[in-house]
Amino acid sequence: MKAIIFLFLLTYTTISLNAQKFDVFYLSIGSAHYEKKNIPEGYESFDDVNGARRSARYVHELFSKKANGKGSMLRSETDKPLTKTMIIQGIESMIKLAKKSKSKNPLLVFYYCGHGISEGIGWNQFLVPGDFNKKPKNLSSDPLALDLEKLSNELLYVGEITDLLSKSEFQYMCLIDACYEGKEEKFSVLENYLSPTAVSNFKDVATILRFMNEYHIQNPVVFATKPGTTVKVTVDPLLPEGTSIGPLCRKLMLVRNKLSELETLSMMDVVILLSDPEFDEKTKNVISNYEFNNSGLFTLLTN
Repeated sequence: MKAIIFLFLLTYTTISLNAQKFDVFYLSIGSAHYEKKNIPEGYESFDDVNGARRSARYVHELFSKKANGKGSMLRSETDKPLTKTMIIQGIESMIKLAKKSKSKNPLLVFYYCGHGISEGIGWNQFLVPGDFNKKPKNLSSDPLALDLEKLSNELLYVGEITDLLSKSEFQYMCLIDACYEGKEEKFSVLENYLSPTAVSNFKDVATILRFMNEYHIQNPVVFATKPGTTVKVTVDPLLPEGTSIGPLCRKLMLVRNKLSELETLSMMDVVILLSDPEFDEKTKNVISNYEFNNSGLFTLLTN
């Protein structure tokens, strides 16, 4: 761990001489409550997410107070779940705020804590709006029970979020504090109907899709866990008696506290620390495939 911190400090010292500080614009979302009424026959509701509201507040406070950022927070309430439309409108408002500011070096930060689910062909990741009321009862045993068309129409595709952010032509960071649950499709059933060449072609396409959905890009997309896996809320480091928060939220707080003597951090530094499995035992599954681009600095960890 000491070696990692030393490398990080060396990187910081080199980069900070040339990089420009970001003006941070953020949207922090806590989707804690999920539809419990009007559930169609054969379906059930998603469990509420304990700690999602607190996580959104912590991230909001971190970016507004410690990064001097401008933005907003969306949090569900009892009988007032967040919808897909509300989240998209929040993203659009964040982009408008950044454009209106005329900032020379804006950075958009999207944070989400709530339910997430994926499909097993291309690892397309979806966020579950709070008003979604068609969770199949067999979803826990069969993650493919929600078909891709249903996911695309009623859930919020992470690719839709990154497309909106990319169209702004601003740099951005996405922090997805959710499960990446899904059952990997092995295509073995196709061997009964298709030629070996056709099956191989299907597998090649899936490999390309999975690579794309890992977001090997210069704008980091950070996930709380790896494709096909689940993740639970974890211990709040400020309230260790049992209060829960999202793992990415926890890691942000620990990074800030651990390196509080620094005034700035590069984008690369932040993602390296968030993704470091040795930094915190409780959040070791955090993952990002960010193609490092040292074009700006945070004041994220400023005292």
